[in-house]
Amino acid sequence: MFRSVLTLLALSLVGSNALAQGIAPPAKAGVKSLNFTFGGLGAFGLTGSGPAGGVGVSYFMGPTTALRLGLQVRKSSRTLSWNSPAGAAGADGNESGMSLGVAADYLKFMHGGSSRVRPYLGGGIGVTNVTNSSKPSAATGAIITETKNAPGGITMPGFAAPGMTIDVHASLGAEFFLFNEISVAGEYALNVVNRTMPADAQAITGGTTVTTKGNPSTSILGFGTAGATIRIYF
Repeated sequence: MFRSVLTLLALSLVGSNALAQGIAPPAKAGVKSLNFTFGGLGAFGLTGSGPAGGVGVSYFMGPTTALRLGLQVRKSSRTLSWNSPAGAAGADGNESGMSLGVAADYLKFMHGGSSRVRPYLGGGIGVTNVTNSSKPSAATGAIITETKNAPGGITMPGFAAPGMTIDVHASLGAEFFLFNEISVAGEYALNVVNRTMPADAQAITGGTTVTTKGNPSTSILGFGTAGATIRIYF
């Protein structure tokens, strides 16, 4: 409770200081911003086919127009420990996954540098690629099956099914300037067209590999994602 009160007081002080200043958003050609997104991908152009969060950069072509690039990287791995029965020797296994996404967006702001609140519309394209692999722990000499790009993904949270996703999306958002060079923004992105191409799954047992082809699919007007972003202008 005490921490909550302190947090509210701190936010009130920041808000009061911001309101007391004359805010002049740096909206003009050549201005750039670093974008740090939390809780969703829409705020820098990447949509909901991968894990949340990421970084981006925006370049302003004029007071109300900007180009935005986004990057998202997630990599995780863990050891699957061998739980040895009495007298049995074995080896640990492992599990890993990687997600890489890039996106480009065009943004159109409702106001230039005349307002501390700037609603905007946008549209762009994003590409996300996900891979995974898993090798179980096993007793010494046992025949094991190692999998790559399993359709069900891996058991670690935050990873979509393996494969490539290409999406065309539209976005609606607004940013609020706390200071001249710092703003916070909220954005919702709608998937207009989403093309999913699952990776070929492989099951490797000894020297034998069994490959299962993925089936591509296309969706139109799917649900998107919402995100919050801190933007630092320079």
